[in-house]
Amino acid sequence: MQSILNLNTFVKIFLLISIDFLISLFALYLSICLRIESFFRPEITEHYLLFLFSALTLNIVFTLKLVYKNYTRFIDLFYIKYIFKILFFYSLLFLISIFFLKIDNIPRSISLIYPMILIILILSSRIIINLFYEYLVNYNFKSQNVIVYGAGIAGNNLIKAIRYKKRIVGLIDDDIKKQGNYINNIKISSRAEVKELIKKYNVKEILFAISDLSKVEKKKIISYLEEFKVKIKIVPNFLDLIEGHSKISDLLDPKIKNLLERNSVEPNVDLLKENIENKTILITGAAGSIGKEIFNIAKNLKPKKILALDKNEHSLFELKNDFENSNFEKKYQVKFLLVNLEQDIILKHILSNEKIDIIFHCAAYKHVHLVEKNKLSAIQNNILSSYNICRFSGEFGVKNVVLISTDKAVKPFNVMGLTKRFSEKIFQYFNKKNKKTIYSSVRFGNVLESSGSVIPIFREQIKKGGPLTVTHKDVKRFFMTIREAAELVIQSSSLSKNNGEVFILKMGSEVNIFLLAKKMINLSGLEYKNIENPKGDIEIKITGLKDGEKLSEELLYNENIETTEHPKIMKVIPKFFNLENTEIEIEYLKDLIKKGDQNKLIDELKKISK
Repeated sequence: MQSILNLNTFVKIFLLISIDFLISLFALYLSICLRIESFFRPEITEHYLLFLFSALTLNIVFTLKLVYKNYTRFIDLFYIKYIFKILFFYSLLFLISIFFLKIDNIPRSISLIYPMILIILILSSRIIINLFYEYLVNYNFKSQNVIVYGAGIAGNNLIKAIRYKKRIVGLIDDDIKKQGNYINNIKISSRAEVKELIKKYNVKEILFAISDLSKVEKKKIISYLEEFKVKIKIVPNFLDLIEGHSKISDLLDPKIKNLLERNSVEPNVDLLKENIENKTILITGAAGSIGKEIFNIAKNLKPKKILALDKNEHSLFELKNDFENSNFEKKYQVKFLLVNLEQDIILKHILSNEKIDIIFHCAAYKHVHLVEKNKLSAIQNNILSSYNICRFSGEFGVKNVVLISTDKAVKPFNVMGLTKRFSEKIFQYFNKKNKKTIYSSVRFGNVLESSGSVIPIFREQIKKGGPLTVTHKDVKRFFMTIREAAELVIQSSSLSKNNGEVFILKMGSEVNIFLLAKKMINLSGLEYKNIENPKGDIEIKITGLKDGEKLSEELLYNENIETTEHPKIMKVIPKFFNLENTEIEIEYLKDLIKKGDQNKLIDELKKISK
């Protein structure tokens, strides 16, 4: 039975075409027999070409009308109407063929009888196929037993999407009016019956399918379900579906947003559009986590042109390939540019030939411990790229430039933080020097699910059975989603007023990484293994702080915080000593990089970043 369920799409479609072919032959034979009131007259089979023609024509019509594309769809009123329309068109073709061919011994009334029999047999075959699949899923012991929480529209859509992939053994809803009723022969139960269903059917996964709840209520229910040590997944909301961020068949793991321990920050749509709509934008580091998300948001905001720039060939190719293979309607020009920003000649050529309105400068080496092992490369890449972007932006009339900074730039403790702190200084310097271009920075904490983030690392460690590695029990970090980070960057460009502002998102309290690891284990349906629970599933191993790592981060540098048009976005005007000497300092750093004097380079960078 499992082998039937696992047949690939091509084989399933081939089998369905074959079934329809045989049904068409039989339907035509039966209709002729019924009309002439005989099943055994030999002249019936003489017109074998007519039989073949009718069967092949049906297959062709069904193929052209995409009937075989949805071979597992439900038999509902819409589907029946659709089949009726197609068979009506097909019967007209058959009638015309019979009329012109003038075949003896074939009554013209067959053109009416045949479609009636055909539709009965076609629809019956679909019902039988669906019932057969349902039987295979329900009685296939290898199918995963799941519970769907939510008997509304989202729950119904979910059942349709997964009915042949998972065995749904329970349907839960908090609406008393719905409890006791059935959907697709699945009884709707109350929340109190979850524990019994999990135990009875050995359920390992609950699919949460309620989209119209408040974040507070949704969190309460998910917290309740976490107690049963099962994996919990959530269906995308309707807005994500219509905007194309998700498909109805996608099941998103709720732990990502839940781990924020706060509500997501909603963007101001007007602020998003202001510097994107009908603008030419350049994204450096476009193939990285933040750059890619900015690209994906910007492409939906009606830009004039997008220049996606990165020095990683493979990552840029993947971004280009994903975009070109998408169904996105391309009403503007998109260029994918393979460029090393340290090579100022190439960058100068691009900016001189493209009338760029805004640059989102995302390119940088950012992995703290890796940067600590490659100090010279990191300083050269992060600082020189910022310098080249700033000076050529002013030279070639770019209206707005935004730097992606980090909380590690506040009282920097590591090389990555030092390079970002000095990059902020570079932006401040050019903001004072060139009043025609607006220079600003965005400073935020760790980004959930970005490359190198603890979340994907923990997820892979859980898949392998652990242990989860945490550097220190007291390590805390600010977290935000990739979407929040990208939206913050875009909106800040609209909020900047040519004062060299640094924008900050209100991100609530810091998250303890050790507690985050424990929660991820629980949300995966597993138990944390320690001395108190030796029978648990996964351990957490303390590995010690890495080079350049701090226990906690800060977002402010003794700076005065100000409000903006967005209630969750704040801004500060950073203050630097010796701002007028910035270009002299850069030239000195270049000289130290050429000499390879790593220790002196770090000392100098600490001195001039104040």
